[in-house]
Order: sequence, then structure tokens, then C-alpha cells
Amino acid sequence: MSDAPQINTALDQLRHRANEAVIDKPPGRRPTWAPPLPLEGELLEIFHDLQRLRLEDFARWVAQKPDKRSGAKAPEADEPILRLWASFHDPRNTFRPDWAGSGVHDCNGFKLRFGVKPDGQLVFRAAKGFDGTWATGPCWAPGSERASLLIRACELGEQIVAPLVGDAADVRIAAASRTLGWCVRCCRALTDPVSIEAGIGPECITVVAKMEAASRPEVLQTAWRQRQQDGRAELAKAGGKAG
Repeated sequence: MSDAPQINTALDQLRHRANEAVIDKPPGRRPTWAPPLPLEGELLEIFHDLQRLRLEDFARWVAQKPDKRSGAKAPEADEPILRLWASFHDPRNTFRPDWAGSGVHDCNGFKLRFGVKPDGQLVFRAAKGFDGTWATGPCWAPGSERASLLIRACELGEQIVAPLVGDAADVRIAAASRTLGWCVRCCRALTDPVSIEAGIGPECITVVAKMEAASRPEVLQTAWRQRQQDGRAELAKAGGKAG
């Protein structure tokens, strides 16, 4: 597994990036930030092996069913790519006194998954505790071929996330995003040829330009305070009900 200080530093910086990317999202909407990462090497081989086991398990399931149910469609294979899905505290959540009514979303963890969709096979996860420390996993129980593959995938997943610090994170995320035709900031699909060539959408490039015009921490802090004010106003207007 990776060195603890290294993975913690990477997760803290990724958390900062996630919060920055969704800072303009209203409290009533669930934000999404899930940058793609290249899937290659040993982890790509594990991905194909897991797909093979998945299809074999499905075939056995079909064979055990009556004929009237044997025409079920096999599960579609996920696209061979990784995505790092950020999870966020809901500012309307009354079970978090420190965030209830704050008006802003705050990243509290990540899940690295195979495929483009959020229900892809879990590879690696990290959750930030109330004390500010990171807990990583998952911890798979050994025993089967599938479990052995998932245990190794978790180790490799942590090795992928740990180096995502500073410019290295920008380079890897940008490379995978451009391959897919996604915006490097918000990770959404681009349709305009100019935006695809640039690798970033028109709204995001405006935000980036504003941040580069001043010191990044100052701009982010100002935007964060404004988001809190707007969020509290929206919550007050809605009666302050929890979602």
C-alpha cells in the first residue's frame, strides 16, 4: 500500500479541487465531480478478468433458471476507464450540526470505480472522518478468485490516487478527459469543437480565468463565503427543511 502521508496529501488536495469545482452548485442539488483516470497495466488486466467472472457468473445463473427466464440479456461490460467519484455532505443534513444550514457542499470522500457510471465496480475508497483523518479501503475478505482480484485492485487503486498531487493530478486528469472529450474542470461531455480541442467548456474556462487573475486562495475564499450566503438564503426561503 502507499505511504500514509502521501495518500493523505493527495486526498486533501483532491478534496480541495472537488469543493472548488462545485462551489457554484445550489444546496438543493446534489453535485457531481468524477474525473476520469487512465486504466492501464495490471489494473486493466484485472478489469478484464472481473468482467470475465461477471459474465461467467451470469451464465451460471441463467443455466439454473427455467427456460422461460433463460432469454435474459447478459450485463453490459463497463467501458475500460476509471473515475474518481467525490461524495459530498448535504448542507441541509440536520445530522451534521457543523454543516446544517451552511449553504455549501463539502467533499467528504472518494470512490474509485471501473467504468463511466457511478455504479461501476468499486476499486478503492477513502472517507474523511470528523477528526479530519482519512480512512481507506475497502477490506475484501479473501477466499475466491474474485476477492483476490478485488484485493489487488484496491492496492493498485491506492497507488494510482496517491501521486495525484499538484501538477501531476492536472496532467493525468486532463489527459484522460481529453481522450473522452470531457471538460478537464467539471468532467462533463463537451460538444463544441473549439471546447473539445481546448479540453474545457466555456463556463469553466471563464471561472479558471477569474481565478488566475488573482490569488487562488483569496478568490476561492470569497466565492465560498458568497456561496454560503446564497445557500443560507435559499434554505431560509425553503423553510430550512432537511433534504
